[in-house]
Amino acid sequence: RGTAKTPDILLSFPVAIKVLTIEQSSRTKSTKLMNGQRVDVNFETRSHSKSGVNSVKATKTEEWKMISWIDSKAMFGDAHTHNTDIVSQAEGYIHRFGPGLILYWFGHAPNTELDNCHGDIVVTGWNIPLTMMLPTGEIINYGENIVNTTM
Repeated sequence: RGTAKTPDILLSFPVAIKVLTIEQSSRTKSTKLMNGQRVDVNFETRSHSKSGVNSVKATKTEEWKMISWIDSKAMFGDAHTHNTDIVSQAEGYIHRFGPGLILYWFGHAPNTELDNCHGDIVVTGWNIPLTMMLPTGEIINYGENIVNTTM
């Protein structure tokens, strides 16, 4: 009864996945966005307002996020359903098992509109990340041999 008590995949040990972090900043605004793409770029855009031109600078960087579980959703992750139903279910998983990944089979709304439970949920669409880091520091790329990065 109620929400599910166990995610679709409970990992035997936590792994880290690469997550794209985009920080946008202007004189009055600073926001953070995340998704599973791999890019490291700095770029600047300009927007017009009544008082003139505002410069907005956005920086894309990658960071490793630890996950202990994966929950697969055979749906599009719209903001309303995610924020009202999925997050409450995921909070139970977070309290029991730690941070995790929600995978939407048919994509999802922009991450700026999706609650990430204070960084404890990674949201991705279409497929799982193909690069993972084991607790030992070894990097695993899907389809490749294990590469030791601790030397």
